[in-house]
Order: sequence, then structure tokens, then C-alpha cells
Amino acid sequence: MRPIPSLAAALLLGIASAHAGVLVVDAANGPGTDFTSLSTAISAAQNGDLLLMRSGTYDGEFRILDKAISIVADAGANVVVTNSLLAPTAIATLEVTGTIPGTVVLRDLTLTAVLPSSGPFSQSPLRINPAGAAAHVFIEGCLAPSRGGGGFWLEGNAPITVSRCAGQGTDGAFLALGGEHQAQAGITLFSGQVAMFASAFRGGDGRDAVVSSASAFSGAVGAPGLRIFTGLTSQSLFSDSPFEGGMGGDGLQAGATCLAPGNGGAGIESVFGTAHVVQTAGVGGPPGTPVPSCGQTGQTGNAISVTFLGQPPIPLAGQPGRAITPPPRREGEATTITVEGPPSHTAFLVVGYAPTRVFAPQFAGVLATTPSAILALGNLPPSGAIPLSTFAPTLPVGVESAMAFVQPITQHPTTGQATLGAPSVLVLLDAGL
Repeated sequence: MRPIPSLAAALLLGIASAHAGVLVVDAANGPGTDFTSLSTAISAAQNGDLLLMRSGTYDGEFRILDKAISIVADAGANVVVTNSLLAPTAIATLEVTGTIPGTVVLRDLTLTAVLPSSGPFSQSPLRINPAGAAAHVFIEGCLAPSRGGGGFWLEGNAPITVSRCAGQGTDGAFLALGGEHQAQAGITLFSGQVAMFASAFRGGDGRDAVVSSASAFSGAVGAPGLRIFTGLTSQSLFSDSPFEGGMGGDGLQAGATCLAPGNGGAGIESVFGTAHVVQTAGVGGPPGTPVPSCGQTGQTGNAISVTFLGQPPIPLAGQPGRAITPPPRREGEATTITVEGPPSHTAFLVVGYAPTRVFAPQFAGVLATTPSAILALGNLPPSGAIPLSTFAPTLPVGVESAMAFVQPITQHPTTGQATLGAPSVLVLLDAGL
């Protein structure tokens, strides 16, 4: 590890103005617990509060409405937020919506849902729809796996930053009462102010071929990894984030009836509008499995599919790096921030205390934090990683937590092209928590 004294100094710069109260949420009601219920904690939280989550499964419908609060998994915690209670109504597990008077941070949560028992669509387990001049939703390290309900749904007219997340859209299924549940995209985008870094999303698999009492259905097409509805003036950006289409539904032979498999989904499907991409590509999903004796096969999905008023993604030159901070750190604890990127590139680290969104095509990215300090780290070694070691600073008296946002810049050694990379948020806590 490389000790960087200036890193410790940089972390101290904005602590006094970047603090929040902390509510401890623990389903097991361990020592120091403030709430065992996540929904009760959300209701009680005030603007600026941080909900520190201990391990557990939190089941219900959770809605952050008109509040700027954060939900963060504690160090070593496995936090699953799910919605099995209200699944038939197809309600998102966690929704951030309304006029948000500040920053919402979601970090290291696993979000799931259960496939509705009726209706052709389900909500993604995470739906973000913020509004307001001060609103910013920062999502890091969150997972939204499929099978029941998966993927992200991002909309609204306020900035949304997503870093190091992954998900898969809901798989298609035939409903017992008739009809089908359609496969969902890994991420559905209705906002032009999204900046996504170092993430990966896959579309849901298409429904398998099926014979019902009334009809026969061939295998359905897989869903896209990313579906775009941003409008024609979008400045959304996807950096270092692959998108893969879902697999087509399998074929079926039922007696003399042969049903074809479905085609694979598109990696990126642009329906209305476009987005900017940096080292981001779509990968078409594979077709469903055919029945050999039927002689019917499906097709691999397109890497990029443009329909209706969509436009192909706009590529930007650049080679982005990543900043990775550890889970929450108490005062005095050893803390390592790792900057990754292409070997031999010159690396810098931007440190700030509030997220922002400045679209900077000349830097092949979006500036994700308001800079308080910029640290020059030198050239990245052959390993492509520079670990920066320090200790979590002492917080001012009465301050229970603070957040520092960091983002790397990597610069090509010959072309001089500078690229903004994946940001990260470091949560600092009082030693007594």
C-alpha cells in the first residue's frame, strides 16, 4: 500500500459540512438498534439522515418520498431488500420519488421482488424517479438479480449516478390464468440525466414455448440489456458498462406440434432518443434452445437495435478507470481507497463532499462530484491498481457520519486523452456506532 498524507488531509476538508444523523436498522434487534423495520426507519428519518443497515432480509414496499435520506449496508453486512408481500400489485420494492431536497445514497443493497401472479408486467425492484433542483440519487454496489423481479428502472428529471452495480431483468413466464408475463430489460431508461459507470446489466430471458388449453405459443424473444426512452436531447452516459440481451425462450414439441424457440434480446435497444457510451457495448442474447427434431431455430439478438424514434448510441473516446472505497469506516479505522485503470496511464483522484453532474464529453464522461481536492497519483503500475492507505479521520463533536465522494481521472500517456472514471462514496462513521 502507498501512504498518501494528502489523502487524509483531503478527507478532512469537507467533513464539517457533509454530516448526517445515523439510524441503525437491524432485523435481529442487536445492540444499538434504533429500528428493526426498514419502513419504520424510512418514515422516521429526517432529511440528511443515514440508515445504517445490518444483515438481514427486509420485506415490504419501501418508498422514499420527498426526502433526502440514504440507505447504506454496514461493513460486512448482507442486506436483502425484497417485496414478496405486495407482489400481485407489481409494486417496486424500493422507490425513490418526489421532490428530493438533497442527496440520496443507496449502497451495497441486494434488491429483489416476486413475479406478480397476474398481469403482463412487473415493476423492477428498484425504481428511481427524482425531481427537484437539489435532487441527486447516487447508487453504488447494488444488485438486482432476476428470476422473480430484477433490474433497474430510472426516470425523472434529476441527476442519477450509478456505479459498480449489476442486475438482470425479469424473465418471461406463462401465467396460469392465461396470457404471459413479458421479459423485462435489465435497465429501462426514461431519464436523460443518468451517468452509469462500471456496471453490467442483462435482459430477462424470454418465455419458453408452451401449449395451453386454448392456444400454442412459440418461445418469446429475450429482453434487451438496456432499453432507452430518453428523448432527443439526452446527455445520459454509460461508461465501462456492458449490456447483454436475454436468452430467447426454448422451443417445444408437443405431439405433432412443433413450436420454435425465441430470438435472443438486443444488447442495447434504443426506442426513443439515444445515450453516450464510453467503452460500452451491447451483446445480443443467444436464441432459445430448439427441439432438434423440429428443425426450427432462433436467432442471436442484435448488439444494438434501433426502433421507432431511437438513434444509435454516441461513442466517446476514452479509457475509464475506477475508484473503489471500502464499506463504512469508523473513526481511526484503516481505510484503503483503490484507484484502478489502464497500466501506464497517469492517474488523478478527485475528492469532494457532494455529488454533481457535469457532462464533459472532452473528458469522455460525467464529473460526479464537486471537487474539493484533486490528488496526483502518478502512473498506474502494470497491475493497473494504486491502493491509497490512510485512516478514517476523527469527526467533529456531534457529527455521527460524513460522506466523501471520489472519482478517478486517467490520462493516456501518448494522446493525452483524459477520462473520468467510476466514482465511489466513502461513508465515515462515529466510532461509537
